[in-house]
Amino acid sequence: MKTIRDFCLITLLTLLGQTAFPDAAPEKTRPNILMIVSDDQGYGDLGAHGNALIDTPVLDKLFSEGIELERFYVSPVCAPTRASVLTGRYHHRTGVNGVFQGEEIMRGEETTLAELLKTAGYTTGCFGKWHNGNHWPETPNAQGFDTFVGFTAGVIYNYFDSDLLLNNKPIKTEGYISDVLTDHAIDFMKSSREQKKPFFCYVPYNVPHTPIQADPALFEKYQQRGLNDFDAGVYAMVENMDQNIDRLLNTLTELGLESDTLVIFFSDNGPNSRRFNADLRGKKSSMFEGGVRSPFVIRWPGTLKSGERISTPTAHVDLLPTLARITGISIPLDIELDGVDLTPLFADKEFLFADRLIYSFPFTRPVEAGAPLPGSVRNQKWAAVKQWENPWTLYNLETDHSQEEDLAESHPEVLHQLRTRYERKFSEVTRRGLEVEPIKIGYPQEPVSVLKAGNAFLETEDEEGISFTYQKFPLPGNWITAWKDSESYAFWKIQNKHAGRYRLRLHYALTHEGIGTRIQVSGPETTVEFKLTQAHIAEETLIPHLLENEKMKYREQNWAKVELGEITLPAGEFNLTLKVLDPYVPNTLEVKALELHRTDDDRSNP
Repeated sequence: MKTIRDFCLITLLTLLGQTAFPDAAPEKTRPNILMIVSDDQGYGDLGAHGNALIDTPVLDKLFSEGIELERFYVSPVCAPTRASVLTGRYHHRTGVNGVFQGEEIMRGEETTLAELLKTAGYTTGCFGKWHNGNHWPETPNAQGFDTFVGFTAGVIYNYFDSDLLLNNKPIKTEGYISDVLTDHAIDFMKSSREQKKPFFCYVPYNVPHTPIQADPALFEKYQQRGLNDFDAGVYAMVENMDQNIDRLLNTLTELGLESDTLVIFFSDNGPNSRRFNADLRGKKSSMFEGGVRSPFVIRWPGTLKSGERISTPTAHVDLLPTLARITGISIPLDIELDGVDLTPLFADKEFLFADRLIYSFPFTRPVEAGAPLPGSVRNQKWAAVKQWENPWTLYNLETDHSQEEDLAESHPEVLHQLRTRYERKFSEVTRRGLEVEPIKIGYPQEPVSVLKAGNAFLETEDEEGISFTYQKFPLPGNWITAWKDSESYAFWKIQNKHAGRYRLRLHYALTHEGIGTRIQVSGPETTVEFKLTQAHIAEETLIPHLLENEKMKYREQNWAKVELGEITLPAGEFNLTLKVLDPYVPNTLEVKALELHRTDDDRSNP
């Protein structure tokens, strides 16, 4: 007698066609993949999920045409979700422990979905926010994408006429960023069609992540609906994205590819404000349902069912094994996957994965060794949640999806079992540790490495001795400011592929009182000292923003650049340190970046 699983697989193969899923399917039977990801869009930021104040007609229609996974789980913040989507692995396995200062870096050794598809004959393109590493071998082009247009950091501060990257080259764009990214994605799909090759088009939009910048007319429209300015801006950005998704889908129709293309849409975490979220508890960064449950739909006209809603818990780590199965590509046996193939579920929505738990892991390292970290774990019925310093709590999701009634005391055995499984899994996925991935240099593909201030670590004996701009966080657009004494310094964690010489260039601002400041750049073996003889009074630019709240506005400055000299750096891991030397006039120097230009060519075996 065949098992239920065997029956489901046979049903699915009949549904999709016998040639759709063999291990070595010919290219012409492989579907194109259009994967669209929004940034900080909550489960409730859709008309399809009962939000009467937002207009998302295109997404609402898409959800009615495809299979909706009603309980699709992601990580509580951006970079971890992206790493898990691309690898099929929980983010700690990949080196990603957070969202900035190196914690967002996905190790270059990871095998991504793009790499697997590329080896199977797909053309691959990424258009939008990367947020998994700024330096080779962790950039999109190094991780399997033939074409990349977007930005590699976790945030960009100007959504109009943005400075983006085309592969590894800076470009100046015209227009609103979501429109620009969509233009490039459409060009990519058209080019792939002309080449008669299947494509993987990954469109990770950066909206509705802050800053709040959108079409003023759309913004005013939502203000008039009674929304506060933040949420009005969010909804305006989502509606613009909805319009751009319409352009993407229409392109598939125009190219005759609609029935040959698998379309996937989801968000990377919960909403970035406390707004309508379909009664789910929590928002972005929360371990409750509202922080980790994402809208999700998959559509493949004529192949997958239309208008189906599935309540089985699924997760971001499931996408790689599922798409590998659908496209017939092989996954190397040495890859330790956390996800499962969802195709049996697409064939029979009642299919159950035996003893499956889905985990939400912390997105930051403990401040102190052994300090408690948040997390949650869930199955079809139960969710155990630890929110920061609070004790573990337990909820019955079948009767209480809003997680209002804590059942930890009445069902201690359930909580104990889930907590034990969580702690065991956390130890497993973190066995390589939680250390920050260093910035990689010394690769021939990247002869110039820009060490941005926001990726530096600051050391000071005085709590106020040195700091970052923007709420004191090391965000990508930050610079080092309030530098008050020579005991305070900045350093970058470096991993050099090959020993060699580097020319140093500093991006700085300096008041007239600071002329004569001596700075020092130190590696493990050599040191460079330089005297700053030219003042540079930075001209501040306030980046356009729809909110009146000054704390939510971003600013930029123009920076002077000066050659500091040449330094020799060894292979391996070390800290590269930037200091000011006595005598130093406090609060006269600001630093944006330190460039490393490789000057020798003795590198081999890249």
